[in-house]
Amino acid sequence: MGNLLLPPLGKTKVYPPAPPANCVLYLSGYPPLGSTIFDRSGNANNGTITGATWKRLPSGLWSIRYDGNDYINIDVAVNDLAATTTGTWMAWMKLDDATPVATAMAVCFGDTNADEFIQFGILSSGKLYSQLYVAGARKWRLDTAAAAVANLRYAHITVIQDGVSPILLVNGVLVAQAFVDATDKTLWFAGCAGIDNGRIGCGNYNSVGNTAFITDGNTALTKIINTNLTVAQVLSIFNQERHLFGV
Repeated sequence: MGNLLLPPLGKTKVYPPAPPANCVLYLSGYPPLGSTIFDRSGNANNGTITGATWKRLPSGLWSIRYDGNDYINIDVAVNDLAATTTGTWMAWMKLDDATPVATAMAVCFGDTNADEFIQFGILSSGKLYSQLYVAGARKWRLDTAAAAVANLRYAHITVIQDGVSPILLVNGVLVAQAFVDATDKTLWFAGCAGIDNGRIGCGNYNSVGNTAFITDGNTALTKIINTNLTVAQVLSIFNQERHLFGV
């Protein structure tokens, strides 16, 4: 099925909440026009959809549906993030299978030709994780203690880097978590000089192409912010949006 160009007849348009302050990329899903997903942050960092399709939720909100080899290219956001030392990534995510065979990548920025990247997504165990590599060396990796998502149910997932140490949130809550590696927890984009691409739904680094796809799942309202939000601010965003996902 191709990308849908117009909302189905008889459904009311849904306009998502406004982007938070300091937002570099906000993929609200509106309007749903072919292979472009428009950035509503004001920075014109529009994403390019490869393979994925538009899927309208019962609330009327548009999401992006992946079937195992699909992704969104967000290379255009790299320049706005390259010098940042703090940041917040968040997205609504649903997996058909909450313990995927391979890592379900929500967001990844990488170096196309080197082993350097920042990743954020769901492990095969169902746990939420984020990690950062520089020049082939892992500098930090953080995993939640328990699974973050359930089969066929949306969850709001977040990673916040305050320049000292990252944290992970599920549905606006700081859940139990632990570092697998804490060599240098302070690093963010400014410490990864080679990053030259961005993806939603997969990663692209170390000359291996687009890998680690989301297998049969959806993302919506993906936001990338160039500063660290507080837990209270993320919880407020979650509460503003949760009705759109039946959460």
